[in-house]
Amino acid sequence: MSTVSAIEPILFKVVFEVRYRFGYLYLDRCGRILNSILQDGAEWVIRAVPQPQAASVTSMRNSATFVYSSDSFSLSVEKATGADGIADEEMVIFSEQADVLGSIVQSNLNVTDFKRIGLRVWYLFPCQNKPEAERWLMQLGLFEIPARVYEAFSGNLDSASASILISTTDRKIRLAATSVERSAVLDLGDTSMVVPPHTLSEKQDIVLRQQLREKRRKQQDPGHAVMIDIDSFIDDPGSEINISDFIRSSRTGLIERLREAAATGPHRKRGE
Repeated sequence: MSTVSAIEPILFKVVFEVRYRFGYLYLDRCGRILNSILQDGAEWVIRAVPQPQAASVTSMRNSATFVYSSDSFSLSVEKATGADGIADEEMVIFSEQADVLGSIVQSNLNVTDFKRIGLRVWYLFPCQNKPEAERWLMQLGLFEIPARVYEAFSGNLDSASASILISTTDRKIRLAATSVERSAVLDLGDTSMVVPPHTLSEKQDIVLRQQLREKRRKQQDPGHAVMIDIDSFIDDPGSEINISDFIRSSRTGLIERLREAAATGPHRKRGE
C-alpha cells in the first residue's frame, strides 16, 4: 500500500450502511430474511437472538457482522488482532457480501425510500509513541493550531484533532484525524490481558516491548498511532442504490488523495 507522509497506513475497520424509511415489514419478515441468508450457504451464523429492534449475523469467512432493522442495514469488518490490515482482496469480498445481503433485505422489506448510503473507513498510521504521533499529525498539514491559542492559556499544545466536512459533486466526505493509544495485549501463556499501555510499570513495559518485537505486534497493532476516519455518504440518494458501485467509488484513491492533501516528505514503510 502507498505511504502518506512517510508512513504506510493500516486499513483497520470498514463499515457500510444504508438507512431507509418505511421498513416496518421487518417486524413481519425478520425470520424470512434470516432464512434467506442462512439457506444461501454455510458462511453466515446468527450472532444473537433476533429482537424487535434488530437482528444480526456473522460471517464464518471473514468475521464480518451484518445487522438489519426497520430503518437500516449495515455490514462491518475489522482487522483481526495480530493480523495485517484489511487487504484489497478482502474488500472485494466485503463488497460482494454487502451487495448480496443488502439485496435480500431490500427485496423482503420492499424499501425504495432511502435516507442515506455511506461507507466509513478507519486507517491507522503507526508511530513509536504519543509525541511522535502528535508531531506527525500536525506535520501532515491537514489543519493548523496557531500558537496564540495555547499561549493564551500559558501552556503548550499537548494534543489536537480535526474534523472536516467536504462536499463533492455527488457525495459528502467527512474526514477526522486524531492520535490514539491502542490497548496493549499482554501474553500470559494460555490467556491474554488487555490494558492501557501507560498503566504498565517500567519492567512490565519492557516485557511487553519484547513480546511486541517477537510477534510483530508493534507493526500490526501499534500502541500509538494517528487514526484517520473517512466517512463518504449521500443523503437522500433516491429510490435505487447500487451498493457495490458505491463502495468501489467511495474507496478508490483514498490514500492517493490523502497524500495529495498532506505535506510532502520522504516516504518509508512500516518497520523501517
